[in-house]
Amino acid sequence: MPKEERDFLSKLFEAASKGQGKLVQRHILEYSTKNNTAPAKVLSGSKDAAKRTALHFACQSKPNNEEKDDIVSLLLQNSNFPSDEIEALLGQKDEDGLTPLMIVCQHMHAKTIERIQCIINIAGSKASLARSSVGGSALHYAAGAGCSKEVIHLIYEHDKVAINSCTSQGATPLHWASGVPPANNFSETLNALLDCGADVNPPNEESISALIFAAAGGNGRHAEILVKNGADRGVLLSGGITCFHIAAEMGLVGTLTALLEIDDKEEDKENTVSAKCMKLKNEKGETPLDKASQAGHLECVKILSGEKDDISAKTVMDKLQEEWKQKQIKELAKEMEKEENNKDNAEEKTEAPSQETSVDDKAKKTASSLLANPPVISDEQKAKADEFKAKGNAHFTKKETDDAIAAYSKAIECNPMDATFYSNRSATFMTIGQHEEALYDAIMCRMLRPGWVKACYRMTVARLALKRYEDAAVSAWEGLEIEENNSDLRYLLKRSIAKGKRDHLEKTEAEKKK
Repeated sequence: MPKEERDFLSKLFEAASKGQGKLVQRHILEYSTKNNTAPAKVLSGSKDAAKRTALHFACQSKPNNEEKDDIVSLLLQNSNFPSDEIEALLGQKDEDGLTPLMIVCQHMHAKTIERIQCIINIAGSKASLARSSVGGSALHYAAGAGCSKEVIHLIYEHDKVAINSCTSQGATPLHWASGVPPANNFSETLNALLDCGADVNPPNEESISALIFAAAGGNGRHAEILVKNGADRGVLLSGGITCFHIAAEMGLVGTLTALLEIDDKEEDKENTVSAKCMKLKNEKGETPLDKASQAGHLECVKILSGEKDDISAKTVMDKLQEEWKQKQIKELAKEMEKEENNKDNAEEKTEAPSQETSVDDKAKKTASSLLANPPVISDEQKAKADEFKAKGNAHFTKKETDDAIAAYSKAIECNPMDATFYSNRSATFMTIGQHEEALYDAIMCRMLRPGWVKACYRMTVARLALKRYEDAAVSAWEGLEIEENNSDLRYLLKRSIAKGKRDHLEKTEAEKKK
């Protein structure tokens, strides 16, 4: 593309995106005069790499208060373009299949209704009946943007079919409005769609309901509206999950209340949808009450358990959390035992493990033994362990490393199942250069508390110090899978890879010199 044309397109699209209608007209007229091309042809034929015209950019622009006429109205009604050219322009789609009307519907502001009305007045139902590459209608995009009831009714009047039409993913406008993050309150949009006849339940068996969309997204307000409007509460998803499980795990108190209130007037309480769903276990054997307890949502536990006061509900929650923890420990122990057996079988045909991995093996065997046969630890022992930990922290702050290590070791003797004691002792060992001891504690920490990102950090720094760069990178990566935005681990991952490459290069060069 010649530089002159690139400059023209850049100026044209920039003016359109800023809502500068007069400037867009001027750019088009100048280009038209210079190249002997009809202005309407310039507007419809000038596109960027994504097939967007200046009208597409104009439709996504914010209102420009410095101009008398809104840019969309100016280009479509006040430019004296032939009507057939304008209709064709309104039918043009970008690479995502979006028409100008669909783009207008994605941006809610003071001029939105005026722009929609302008487009519909010119193109009629053709504009609203168009579908994007994913099968979305203008109503889908308006619903997904949380539009007002006036916008919903305006588009619905010209495309009634869209109210329950599905995209290629089986989603209706109601789905698009329901599944937004909880920070967005699209209650007006939802109620308007329902007033226009939106089906609150999925139109086909393959679709996930709007209620599931709302609950999974954590939007309790939307879920409550859908429940009160007859959403099917008993839908069973893969894995044996119901909307009760989802609401309990997400801590949606209002949603759970709404789900249960519907059955309050039923005489046969045991056979209600609520009663059945509350007893239903997913493929992991968890009920909605289990999910609420695991997540620590006390108010949800009160609702699902029937306990009225916080103390009783907390007792229920603590008991279920402990049961879940023990179950996880047993499953982990079985997995570790299986891995050890596989490893032992493989090592029968190989040499004994090198000194470099003996620390890993020792720590894994010790942790596996603890997990397989967890000791009974009294409250008194736990309290003593916490006291020793506090002493260790005090010594560490004063750089009294020997005393800190001794205190953390005493804490571990009292309660060998608490990962934080190993973590603290690992950090102390690192400060005095005892890297293998630091790695041992880090691995113990990781085994006892697999989902703790700090354990991965401890393993990474210890392995780096031992020049086990590849293993360090693996530890950092595992930590980032737990907490993907952890800046410390991102830095350590890059450092491990860089040091590993440098080490490999140095070894290669040394081999060449032999």
